[in-house]
Amino acid sequence: MPRGVHLGIKAGANLFKMNGESFSDEYQFAYNVGAFAQVNFTPNIGIQPELLFNQTNYRTGTQFSSIYPNGVNDVKGKLNYLTVPVLLNIRPIPLLSILGRTPVRYPAQSGPAPG
Repeated sequence: MPRGVHLGIKAGANLFKMNGESFSDEYQFAYNVGAFAQVNFTPNIGIQPELLFNQTNYRTGTQFSSIYPNGVNDVKGKLNYLTVPVLLNIRPIPLLSILGRTPVRYPAQSGPAPG
């Protein structure tokens, strides 16, 4: 890929599970949406900064109040946060890209789900 800047959008989904006695033992659906820019310094090396909005659902278990005295049992909630990863893009050969990253997350909002 030649030098330059390439822009794009991305979206993804995954299953998320919080482990522990106080949380429901089931998988919850989560998703992310965002944008990225691919900046190539050479034909073989570049970076890909991204800005992603993530939403993860959780549910407390039926024994939540026995572990946390003021806790409420069986509550559904959402964790919203921004992820700003910067990926290192290395292309040792034209058809192979190796991407590496360390994400940094910023909480956007959390609390019980409405309704």
